[in-house]
Amino acid sequence: MAGEARNPRKDVSRAILAAMAIGALLYSLLQVAMIGGLDPRNLVHGWAQPLGTDPSDYGAWYTVALAVGAGWLAKVILIDAVISPAGTGIVYVATSARLSYALGEERELPSVLTRTNGKKVPVVSILLSTVIGLIAFGPFKSWAALVNVITAATAIMYAFAPIALASLHKIDADRPRSYRVPLPAILLPTAFCSANLIIYWGGFDITWKLACAMAVGLGLFALGAWRARTDAVRTLRNALWIAPWLSGQVLIGWLGRYGNDARNLLPEWLDIATVIVFALAIFYWAVAVANSPREAAVAIDKDAEQLQPVNAA
Repeated sequence: MAGEARNPRKDVSRAILAAMAIGALLYSLLQVAMIGGLDPRNLVHGWAQPLGTDPSDYGAWYTVALAVGAGWLAKVILIDAVISPAGTGIVYVATSARLSYALGEERELPSVLTRTNGKKVPVVSILLSTVIGLIAFGPFKSWAALVNVITAATAIMYAFAPIALASLHKIDADRPRSYRVPLPAILLPTAFCSANLIIYWGGFDITWKLACAMAVGLGLFALGAWRARTDAVRTLRNALWIAPWLSGQVLIGWLGRYGNDARNLLPEWLDIATVIVFALAIFYWAVAVANSPREAAVAIDKDAEQLQPVNAA
């Protein structure tokens, strides 16, 4: 989506920072309100039941609203429980359809994914995203489970970004860019470690299912490459780190403290240190096996028409 910004040099960073600031402020105020709504008598013996009872099936906020006599607020919370996910759904329809549209431009996947209607809407990609979303209700049968898996899947997606950018800094450093990330030697490995921690905190039961889903996706991609007789196998060397990375995340999650079926063998803080050390090893390995400058130049020239407006901005 950022590739379609009018002025990516300024707009992308402003949009990301503004969204993060608004979200951080909103959640901070929510926590202040939650703590202020608690009865100190319920905290005398710890935080086992800070609300005095177990939360309602509608959540802690609904329980607090009823406890302070704000029935109207409890109703607003229920209404918002429908509106907010709908807003998030609209965002994911746009991003997932845009992603499958871009995948359709590659020879390994059907070109029908790039088909649009008269208003330039990728209808086929939207339908594909809808089908995959409905399939996700199979292993993830509740809203809470879907939130957890979406968070972990987003973290996996974001984890590829710092590796890609670090690789481009290595093999194509002189190319003019619309936006340059500050302190890349620090921020890029830190970002990758942060994504790995989010995946770990999502729980073992989520991580192994996502790893299986990615394996299925890789199998479909390999099938498409075989049918289209592309040279995707040539780039396998650059992606060898992905399998050990996902396998390591599953193993650490199994030994860790989060999620169903986790063994709880890694003590507190040691598990976080293990994730960070493992993530750093994977990060520098992935950057080391990136494409050569010549291979990168060929790939970039392939999309020269798409990159030209961005560079011109």
